[in-house]
Amino acid sequence: MYNRHISSVGDVLDHIHYNIVTSATDGTTPLFLELFKRRLKRYLEGTGHPPHPFIESSGLADECGIDLDCGSSVIRAQHFLLACTESDLLPVDNDFTIEVSARAPVDTHIHFGIVLYQWPKPW
Repeated sequence: MYNRHISSVGDVLDHIHYNIVTSATDGTTPLFLELFKRRLKRYLEGTGHPPHPFIESSGLADECGIDLDCGSSVIRAQHFLLACTESDLLPVDNDFTIEVSARAPVDTHIHFGIVLYQWPKPW
């Protein structure tokens, strides 16, 4: 089913669709979704593993792996796809969508969900 390696961040970014499922009563959900979109794009376009203590101490990547991937322009997109689909490979059919849904805060946090759709697209 999956057999395609990511060759550029656009292979993932171009397939992301953002959706507001429920909105906050104060009207801030669209603003926070726009901020999230910009931050996700900025993160995915970065190189190497992010310098974060969780990455360095969790075993997700060892020091050697971090050094090997330091110049990779696709490692973050691969990990994002892996987190969404349990595979770092793109679907065979290029007609797929990664839906990122925002839900209004129940507590003090906006919650995001991520789903990968293949043909037919739900919209």
